[in-house]
Amino acid sequence: MSTCNESVMLEKDIAGVRLEEHEREKGVLVLIPAGEVIRVDRTAPHLGRMQQVEWRGSAYGVFPQDLLKRSGSI
Repeated sequence: MSTCNESVMLEKDIAGVRLEEHEREKGVLVLIPAGEVIRVDRTAPHLGRMQQVEWRGSAYGVFPQDLLKRSGSI
């Protein structure tokens, strides 16, 4: 696997903002639960202060410092 793309398992819940329209719910804040695997693309542009991640096939924005604290492997 490329070091730019990696899958990480969350050790704690993390808040994310949906970046893609999904049933007209773009921009909705969701809680991604602990134990879920998310994909992080290190080459994706930051969206303001947020890092783009993928969870269950949809794009979300999360704060990088939260990702560091809650995944343990970033």
